[in-house]
Amino acid sequence: MRTSSTFVVIGSDYFRTLGLRVISGREFTTAEEQDAAAEPTAIIDQILAQRLFAGENPIGQSVRLSARDQADELVRIVGVVAGVRDDVLQPPDAHVYVPFGRHFGGEMTLHVKTDAGAEATMLEPVKAAIQSVDSRLPVLSLKTMTAHRDATPSLWGVTFIARLFVAFGIIAAQLATAGVYGLRAYLVIQRKREIGIRIALGATRAGVIGQLLKEGAWNAATGLIAGAVFAVGLIQVLRQTGMLYDVRAIDPLVFTVAPFMLAAATAIASYLPARRALRGNPTVALRAE
Repeated sequence: MRTSSTFVVIGSDYFRTLGLRVISGREFTTAEEQDAAAEPTAIIDQILAQRLFAGENPIGQSVRLSARDQADELVRIVGVVAGVRDDVLQPPDAHVYVPFGRHFGGEMTLHVKTDAGAEATMLEPVKAAIQSVDSRLPVLSLKTMTAHRDATPSLWGVTFIARLFVAFGIIAAQLATAGVYGLRAYLVIQRKREIGIRIALGATRAGVIGQLLKEGAWNAATGLIAGAVFAVGLIQVLRQTGMLYDVRAIDPLVFTVAPFMLAAATAIASYLPARRALRGNPTVALRAE
């Protein structure tokens, strides 16, 4: 079976440095990294393993690599790692990793793992260490992984759109809160005559306010449940389209703040107009149209 995949030449500590999980098998050894005469080996990711060896153990299996500008080579698979995404706008693709002891590359990317928070301060020491080996080695680019990720054009576009959606979401939440308040307040004011009748017949002010708050809570709960169901369905659509990147599908903060704002607006809109209506004389309220 012939299939295409991304061909990556790496060192022995590549996966440990980047924090990529080795699912089965092992990483490359130092001998495989340095000795061109060592047995040809390769590590593949889950995507390629599923594509080539569905239902079988790929460890110990042999595959023939046909890389550009290099002769075909039969290699033995010694490990399987988790899949990675090369582009945030594209789904993860298949990868095959080979040790650079057998594959020369004129251009290399050196990954250095540092302590948390020390990434920026290590840039110059890393550059000095590289040039101490050979001062003629050109360091074309030196940046932290976060800076490299944030400078990716596709990620910048996604970030811009995400921030735009956040702004729209805040505006929509404010408009929804104002709309809920206005509608609920209007409905309570329309019942001003009913409130006067209740008071005239002996209802307590606390009982009237409690009844209005209970009705508002029921309306708010119905709307919030319907909105939550719709939001969860929309999240599933976004997840399937791959539009969610480095975020949780269901954010507790979002699903707490928005309902709280709408519930608070409903409660205030039920309480304040009712309180104003109860301040007046019930006889006046009875004559109100």
